[in-house]
Amino acid sequence: MKIASLAGIALTLTLLTGCLEFNEVTQLKPDGSVDFTLSIQLPDIPDKKKEDEKQKEAERDIEAMFQKMAGSVQLKGKTEKTEYGKTTFTLAAAMDSLTRIGQIYQGIGKSDSGKDKKEGKEVFDEIFSQKNDYQVKKGANNSLVITRSFAPPKKPKKKPEKKDKDSVEFSKDMEVMMLNAMTFQFEFFSPTEVIRSNATQVFGNNLRWDVSLGYLSEKPFKMEIEIAATPELVAALLKK
Repeated sequence: MKIASLAGIALTLTLLTGCLEFNEVTQLKPDGSVDFTLSIQLPDIPDKKKEDEKQKEAERDIEAMFQKMAGSVQLKGKTEKTEYGKTTFTLAAAMDSLTRIGQIYQGIGKSDSGKDKKEGKEVFDEIFSQKNDYQVKKGANNSLVITRSFAPPKKPKKKPEKKDKDSVEFSKDMEVMMLNAMTFQFEFFSPTEVIRSNATQVFGNNLRWDVSLGYLSEKPFKMEIEIAATPELVAALLKK
C-alpha cells in the first residue's frame, strides 16, 4: 500500500467529522539550537466499522509519515493520545538551526500525484512544500530580526464549466468551509527579550500566531519577531 500523504488523509477526515488542528512549538535555546514539537489533532470518526478502518489506516500512514518527517533532524519522540473525542499525534524533535523547520513541512507536503487529490490537499501541498524556514538578520540596537513567510499557491487558469449559479455558490462555500476547517497555531519561545512582534498573542517571551489554511490559500502570511541578541545567538543564527 502506498503511503498516502498526511494532508490528504487529514483533509478527508476533516470533511467527515470536523476541524483539524496543527500546533507547532518552536523553542529557540540560548545556544541557537531548537527544540521543536508538532502536534496534529484529528477528530475521531463515528464508531462505524468501515469508518473505523479508515481511522486505523490513517493512523498507520501518519506514523509512517512521522518517520519520514524526521529526515535530517534528531527525532526525540512520538506519541498518540485520544481524549474528548479527538486523537492527537505529536512529534518532538531537536535540530541545530531554525532553518531546519521547513524540512519538516516539506516532508508533509510531498505526496502522491494520484487522481484522487482533493482541492484542500493540493493547497496544503503547494504552500508547505515551498521553502518556509525562519530567516534571521541583524537588527538595530543589538537585536536579531526573525521572520517566516508563507505564500499562497498560484491559482491555475481553469476553463469555465457550465454550472448553474446555485451549484457554483455551493461548491465555493464547501471549499471555503473545508480550507477554514484546518487551523494552524505557531508558537515561538525566545531565550531573550522580545522587542517587537506581530504575533496574535504575546505571553512574555512566548509568541503565538493563529491562522487557517483558508487564509494561507488567499493571502501572504508573515511572522515577524525582533529579539535581543547575544554573542551565542548571533554566532549560531547568522552563520553561513
